[in-house]
Amino acid sequence: MRLSASVLFAAMIGSSMAQTYVGNCAVDTASWSSEADQRACCPGKVSQYAQNWECCIPQSAYTSYRSCCLGRGKVASLGGTQCS
Repeated sequence: MRLSASVLFAAMIGSSMAQTYVGNCAVDTASWSSEADQRACCPGKVSQYAQNWECCIPQSAYTSYRSCCLGRGKVASLGGTQCS
């Protein structure tokens, strides 16, 4: 029984670490992100949603994503919405 609980715990930890969130890199937090900014800074998947380009990013990569956006004169934000 201990082995099963350990395996389950490890799976839960692994899945929480793999969660990705929607990142935006724009002139302000209320504006849409451009494809060029997202492709330059996003370490994950870039996709278009309506007129906004979104970055699917793990929270652990946010610091480097934010630095890239700041270097391009933009503001980075990480939404609470998980990517699929």
